[in-house]
Amino acid sequence: MWLLGAGLVLLLITGVVIWLYLRPRHPSLRRRTARRPHPALEPFLQPDPDRAEVDTALEPMPPRPPEPEVEVAAAEEDLPAQPELPFDAVRDEGPESPPEREQWVIVLHVAAKEGVLEGDSLAPALAEVGMVHGPMSIFHHYGVGELKSGQPLFSLANMVEPGTFDPAGMAGLRTPGVALFMRLPAPRDPRLVFELMLNTAERLAGRLDGRLLDERREPLTARVLEEIRQRLEGVSG
Repeated sequence: MWLLGAGLVLLLITGVVIWLYLRPRHPSLRRRTARRPHPALEPFLQPDPDRAEVDTALEPMPPRPPEPEVEVAAAEEDLPAQPELPFDAVRDEGPESPPEREQWVIVLHVAAKEGVLEGDSLAPALAEVGMVHGPMSIFHHYGVGELKSGQPLFSLANMVEPGTFDPAGMAGLRTPGVALFMRLPAPRDPRLVFELMLNTAERLAGRLDGRLLDERREPLTARVLEEIRQRLEGVSG
């Protein structure tokens, strides 16, 4: 009998276990299990919906305003007959400067050896070498022979600012010197114009017992003259 009772108890226990195992789970457990998220993707693999919204919300950049136009230099025929010469400015014509530069100005000076040049001596000397008072209240040379031109080939100004001359007051003029200058492009062959200007400066220096100086107001040397002539060859070639 006790074996039969033990078997019934074992059978009962087995049935309870099977029932507990096979019975449906509680709904709350199912919901809790359903809420469990899957492992997150790696950040660099996840799409960024917020970034997409930002990109679509951006307005296109307004068009860039056009760059201001660079004012084109006036045509050669519109330029004044003779530019103002910056007497105190030292022009550094280094080896890198292009010889064909349109506004290259060649300057020579005739200065008094001692003291000043007297106006009553300067006026007849200027007339003797063909300098004529004209535009800008300075003197100009219009060439000789085949070099004659309706435009000044080179000009002469006072070394004292503002560089002008008053024909009525030449007798009382006192100045340390005068500056002869030509610019390129010239109305005639620049090599011939330079030689005429050099000859005029030499004659003035001899007539006034003055000194011939270069654009830096240093004694004019053969080396400086050769450099100028070589550059003029490049311009004329």
